[in-house]
Amino acid sequence: MSLLFYYLKLSLRSLKQTPLVSFLTIFIIGLGSSLVSVNLALLETMYSDPIPEKSENLFHISLNTWQDLTPHQEPFYILRYKDAMKILESDIPKYATIFYRSHVYVQAPKSQSDAMHSADVRAFSGDFFNLTQAPFQWGSGWELDDNQQALSHHEIVISHRLNQLLFDGENSLGKTLTIQNKSYSIVGVLKKWNIKPRFYHVTEGQTYFSTEDIFIPLETAIDNNWIVYARMSASDHWTNMDDTRSRNVFYLQSWVQLNNPQQRQDFQLFLDNYSQSLKDSNEHPLAINNELNDVKTWMQINNVVDKNIEAFSVVTLLFLIVCLFNASSLLLAKHSKAQFETGLRRALGVSRRQLYAENMIESVMIGFFSGLIALCFSVIFLYLIENFLPNIANIIEYELFKLGIAFFITLSCSLLIAIYPVYSTYRQSIALQIK
Repeated sequence: MSLLFYYLKLSLRSLKQTPLVSFLTIFIIGLGSSLVSVNLALLETMYSDPIPEKSENLFHISLNTWQDLTPHQEPFYILRYKDAMKILESDIPKYATIFYRSHVYVQAPKSQSDAMHSADVRAFSGDFFNLTQAPFQWGSGWELDDNQQALSHHEIVISHRLNQLLFDGENSLGKTLTIQNKSYSIVGVLKKWNIKPRFYHVTEGQTYFSTEDIFIPLETAIDNNWIVYARMSASDHWTNMDDTRSRNVFYLQSWVQLNNPQQRQDFQLFLDNYSQSLKDSNEHPLAINNELNDVKTWMQINNVVDKNIEAFSVVTLLFLIVCLFNASSLLLAKHSKAQFETGLRRALGVSRRQLYAENMIESVMIGFFSGLIALCFSVIFLYLIENFLPNIANIIEYELFKLGIAFFITLSCSLLIAIYPVYSTYRQSIALQIK
């Protein structure tokens, strides 16, 4: 242990003897490592399985039911109301849900001010909460009838964020919220829940949006004319949301849980038969082409992994290599300058092994300080991403484990760049070094 402290003392003295070189080396390694670690953290989130327990059993539904020969997409990933209701009629899936995204302004009752709070909404029918494994802090979702519809149209579930904002994080079960001059009873409050990527809605650039603030029965949202905040397509004229029940307006998405290949085969047949019945009644002229895509496939189809982030990761890796090359050159210059002192110490009996150990300790120390610099830069880069790249800001999740990876990268880099300068210096004869 005393020998270790001795090496640490020598390393600190060495760093102090060449402050500019030491600072530049630490700064360069820290900057390059921080860029790489931040990008690795972003890519890890993008490539992650958002619901690994059953991602192979959850399927997004796309139907080919457009009314003419020029569909927007074949098959179409958004459904008409009547198509979506047909899906809920099937007893093949364990869970099924249909939904759309909306947006409202909400005010807590008995508020001391008239301030209104913006809130994202997920309006759905079916068993959305069980399908997505939404975690509840208090309460649960509303009860469903035999047609997968809510028994009560005045009950809502709110997010952890909205509960913190309006009720200071207290148990708000049974309390009411005022939305567009109507009161709704809170029957459930979610825990912190932020699926990354948000697999159930990866279209329209909404992959990394935060979890919705309010969850409400689909029929309630339609009855109250809560407008769709996502893609809509229509071949019929409509003026309010109630019209969408009976007209050719496409805006609903649907997911089902099928627990085995037989269920998937049976449900595919169910969808194809439904499309054929529409075709037989001249409701659409298109070929029967319905798709069930599991979570990973659906994310691949919709390019969940940002290609710009992938490209930037390659650039940051190349930048790190350049940083390491420059840092290694600085260390080589430093060791070359100290050759006389090194040769003198070797002449006095210090072995190469001891010198190697001493310089490796110094490299570890450089790696430690570089790690601190990397953490500082990482915080800065993450702040810039949050404020200037809002589309991917919600990807950020810099956990303690990922911070450890950043430190490991930095330490590994500092040891790597020291190998050649140390070897190049100590392989020379003592005579040449003290000449």
